[in-house]
Amino acid sequence: MNVTIDPLNFTERFKLMAWGNRTYNWSSALKNAPTITNRDSIIIAFYSLIILISIFGNLLVCNIVARSAKMRSSTYVFIANLALSDFMMTVLNIPFNVARILLNDWPFGSFMCSFVPLVQVTSVYVSTFTMTCIAVDRYRIISKPLEPRLRSAQAIKIISCVWVLAILLSLPHAIFNKVESVFTYRRLVRCRTVYPINMSKWITLIAVITQYILPLSITGVLYYLIIVQVWSRNSLGVVTEGQRVSQAKAKKKTIKMLVVVVILFALCWFPLNTFNLLREFIPKAFMQKSVTHSTVFFICHWLAMSSVCYNPFIYCWLNDHFRSGALSCLLCIKNAGRQLNDSFKSTKLSRLSSVPTTVTVDYGFNSSQDANNDSCCSNAVQMTSKRSSLDRSRSFRHSYEFDIPLKSLPSKTTQASLKRCSASKSNVKVSTTLVGGELQSTNFTISEEAC
Repeated sequence: MNVTIDPLNFTERFKLMAWGNRTYNWSSALKNAPTITNRDSIIIAFYSLIILISIFGNLLVCNIVARSAKMRSSTYVFIANLALSDFMMTVLNIPFNVARILLNDWPFGSFMCSFVPLVQVTSVYVSTFTMTCIAVDRYRIISKPLEPRLRSAQAIKIISCVWVLAILLSLPHAIFNKVESVFTYRRLVRCRTVYPINMSKWITLIAVITQYILPLSITGVLYYLIIVQVWSRNSLGVVTEGQRVSQAKAKKKTIKMLVVVVILFALCWFPLNTFNLLREFIPKAFMQKSVTHSTVFFICHWLAMSSVCYNPFIYCWLNDHFRSGALSCLLCIKNAGRQLNDSFKSTKLSRLSSVPTTVTVDYGFNSSQDANNDSCCSNAVQMTSKRSSLDRSRSFRHSYEFDIPLKSLPSKTTQASLKRCSASKSNVKVSTTLVGGELQSTNFTISEEAC
């Protein structure tokens, strides 16, 4: 059987070494192997960056297209489909591929072993076929401007056919992925691609041609024809020079955006496709220096996976509708966060409103003068109350009323003026006000009612 190797995995490297030298010393290999911790940290960091950017960017693109009435054209529907396929690869493929690279064993079972490569290959097919559909649609608009344009409902039907065709072409990659036991320095459970004899080369070659070379070649030719026509022909129905310049500028900007998307996709996937072809047709080159090959594979694979996170930035850079839609969505997110924060603060303050508050008021006289007094007649008087109302700005006002013992008053003159009071009226009522949770003033008035 012809087995497709995972060059980045340590166990596969050891197996490659074993093929090259049957008397290889396994203990020496383990001793001299690079530090796994550093390698794992780099891999996790780089792929996590792709995942975070891709999820945010592609969901933003789908949201903008879904919410904007100006983006109901076939081109924007195709762009939303591109974002959907990139999002699917990000969520359902990249994390499992990272686990496949990092872990010696495959813990996700047989179904996921077949499903993960199916998602990856399907997503790539959908992306390249969708870019080809966009190129065909744009060429039709430019070359035959008087014919009716493709409606969004028709674009959705085409997209459905694209997905069906992509899944059918991806089935071999799912069928031949199996969970197998691999014996190297210990027994390992691996998810591996096992093709029948002499089929591995042809399946790889067909995949590279159908999902990369052929669709991108068609797309490139169509965009070349589009550019020639747009740059050399005036727009129909143009009355003034200003209108002609404005329409030509808008068309060129849209074409520039789509061409950049195609070129960037081609550049991202070129190294990995080249690596796969070399691995299949020149296998002897992979029997030596496996550490170097694993590094090359990591760079190629990461670059291919990173293609899922560039498109949103290209759209916002070169398309005014996407840029304004992105700013609108970001402002909505910011306002929602602010409202949530205000709601949290309001809830927190409402909880505090039911907590008893004790305030100590010091009247400033010498405590030594009343050393022989009862303990209730101290310098300070404590008052306890419940806050009954708070506003959202934390600036609140609350009044307190409390009784203080007559003999604890700071002035002997005040005490003397109250000698006519009866013994039962030995306390006097005092009110004070708090603003913003702090004591604003401590003024009190003794009324005749206290006597």
